[in-house]
Amino acid sequence: MTSDGKNLFHNLVEYAIHFQCAPPPPPPPQTCIAISKSANPVNGSRVTVSDIGAGRISLITYTLSYTLSNSPNCNNTDARIYDYIPEGTEFLPSSATDGVTPDPSRAMIWAIAPGSSGSKQFTVVLLDAACSLNETIHNRAKIVMAGLPDSIQSNEVKHEQVCPPVHGENRSPAFAQDELQVYPYPIVAGRQHTVSLRLINRTITNTTVTVRLQNSANAFGIGIPFTAFATRTVSIPALGNIIVEVPATFARSGHYCVCVEIDIPGYGTIRSCRNLDVMEDLRPGVPDTLTFAVGNPTPFTTDVMLDVDNTCAGFTAVVSPSILTAMAPGEVRQAQLVTTPPNPVTLGSGCHIDVRGYTRLGGRWQPMNEGIRKLDVPPVQIRHPSGIAPWLSPYISFRDEPVRVSVPNSICIELQNPLDITKTVTLVYEVARFGAGINFTPIATRTVELPPRSIAKYCVDWTPTTADHYCVLVRVLQPNFAPQEAQRNVDVIRSPWRPELTVPVLIGNRDLISHALQLQIRQWGIDPFYEPYLRIPRPGGGGDPAPDVIGPGQQLQLELAFRPRAFADAATVTSLAFSASQSNPLRPLANPTFGDVQRVDVAVSMDGKDVSGFSAQFAAQPEMKKVYLPMVVKQ
Repeated sequence: MTSDGKNLFHNLVEYAIHFQCAPPPPPPPQTCIAISKSANPVNGSRVTVSDIGAGRISLITYTLSYTLSNSPNCNNTDARIYDYIPEGTEFLPSSATDGVTPDPSRAMIWAIAPGSSGSKQFTVVLLDAACSLNETIHNRAKIVMAGLPDSIQSNEVKHEQVCPPVHGENRSPAFAQDELQVYPYPIVAGRQHTVSLRLINRTITNTTVTVRLQNSANAFGIGIPFTAFATRTVSIPALGNIIVEVPATFARSGHYCVCVEIDIPGYGTIRSCRNLDVMEDLRPGVPDTLTFAVGNPTPFTTDVMLDVDNTCAGFTAVVSPSILTAMAPGEVRQAQLVTTPPNPVTLGSGCHIDVRGYTRLGGRWQPMNEGIRKLDVPPVQIRHPSGIAPWLSPYISFRDEPVRVSVPNSICIELQNPLDITKTVTLVYEVARFGAGINFTPIATRTVELPPRSIAKYCVDWTPTTADHYCVLVRVLQPNFAPQEAQRNVDVIRSPWRPELTVPVLIGNRDLISHALQLQIRQWGIDPFYEPYLRIPRPGGGGDPAPDVIGPGQQLQLELAFRPRAFADAATVTSLAFSASQSNPLRPLANPTFGDVQRVDVAVSMDGKDVSGFSAQFAAQPEMKKVYLPMVVKQ
């Protein structure tokens, strides 16, 4: 195109923009529409996260002040105020103006009419889950009105959270904590289970904590008494992440509430629980009744309220009774949750229905530490609903490890049928090279019948044809439920961890377009002086860091390596309270590993969307061998 042609094109575009398209209307003046936000504690305050079980409840009350003029010059119509419950908090029932409650998107919505002004208010509880999300709780409200192209935003209100020096890796409510896991689940009476706990030391000081694992004679419920079944003393290095595993055997099968109390020197006690219902045989349009215990854990007679938070679209969920009146201290009663899925529906979405408990204190409802979570999962389920990476399935195993080329082996998956009827499932077994974003190849399909109340491994023969590390995926197909997938992308390193170790990995892009590549890496039980990272290996050692972009169809051959940790981020330096001149305030540990598991987890995202991930697990450090000499007693 000639230069004249280019000018003609530019002129055409300018004309179309300025003369053919109506310019956007200016925002209305503040005299027409206005909204502002305040809070108690005030904006900018530091607020300690709640630990309700330990008697610490932190509330934030938000107040929204608004004006919607009825002046003819404003052209206002009916409008709505939107304010969302911040992540890391939960709504306090009966705390909102006009009795408003959050919708499934966690939005608080009020309708307002022209000529009105005033304020709306609601209160949230600051949860310890906020510690795993970010360092600050942000909140902003808005007014939305028909005919107005953009919403009118309020000012932002912020609260800096104060977290325990040691806490779990958790993004869920106090009764469905992610850092606490039980395998297998539901409980199988008489079988040894593994209860695991993940803890993070946020400080630059070595910290020793006492861990008490608890369960209840009432098995499953809200506000019920607990007793300890195991106690461990755990030492966590500065900035260290630890996994604690405790064997446990339970007297009955089914659901259990399992809790943990952690005593932290200089801070106090924190508490979290995991109360999950995953064994109901949900059916479209058929009511399902779950009976559970409700107790009054307070030292005084009071009412207990049960509040339902339903995130399952189309489901109805009703708890009865919703208020248990005049409960004596320590008294336990029964309640029921009746859940009805829609019809038609494909079940197994993983959505949840929570029932939270509250006690009445001084005319106001106060949150309890307890609740229960009902999940839309098949009765034969193969992955933990939350808190464990999808590629870390404990249900998948090899008959022989390590896997060796041309040596016959088997891939197994452990399945539990907790029901009183036989369940039929179809299993599809697939393998891929070790890494993330790599295509899986099916190797076998089989249909099996699971006897009532059974737990067993179901295996297929497999002989690897290449000398490689492998990822395994098993799909479980059940009538009326969405397919489930379990993955085991774990490279088991047969030697103890050392900083010079490297692990080859492959990351692939199966799409025909480029993506931004994001890697989230976390180590467990490994010297925090060192940090894991992915690099492009060079002959002779070393290499450049993994790229930020992965091309269409590209496969990146990388390696997991370790280097001394650097703290270049000023915010991190400030929050950890050491001098910015100290690039690394830590020193290498004499014993480079700790806890019961030594592992590195790598979560892979592309354009912010989770793709998959992988883990490298290392052998435990060998214990010092002791030589016992025969004892000789001289006469």
